[in-house]
Amino acid sequence: LRYGRGQALKQNKRKEGGLKTGGRLPECQRPPLKTEMPNIRYDRINEEVKKTISEIVREMKDPRISPMTTISSAEVTNDQKLAKVKVSVYDEDDSVRTGTVDALNRASGFIRHELGQRMELRALPQLKFTLDTSIEYSAHIAKIIESLHGGKTED
Repeated sequence: LRYGRGQALKQNKRKEGGLKTGGRLPECQRPPLKTEMPNIRYDRINEEVKKTISEIVREMKDPRISPMTTISSAEVTNDQKLAKVKVSVYDEDDSVRTGTVDALNRASGFIRHELGQRMELRALPQLKFTLDTSIEYSAHIAKIIESLHGGKTED
């Protein structure tokens, strides 16, 4: 044997046209890069951050924050430097919704400090609150479906 086992396999694949450029796969045949975090650990971190922020917001006594505020999701980046927090506010008035999100963004330093007190994270993420309209959208779609059926109920 002139080559080691791995080298002989590479030589055979080169002869067959499988590997080009010294053992590297062409760009179109390479597996996709892992851009997502390992699911289980980071899903747990996201869920724990969501629960903790939800508790902090419920305990806050800021009059600008609507009492019908719910944290619907939290996504922490891979490096744990930023957390995007989606907030649902159950109120008909859009000014109350945007006011609540603005108040949460202004209080993000306090919420971040409380998050650090209650959780042990490698790095405390910056918090960015955005309005989540998915629940309002689903209620709107339900009304449209109801109006299409004309109020008929199936027996």
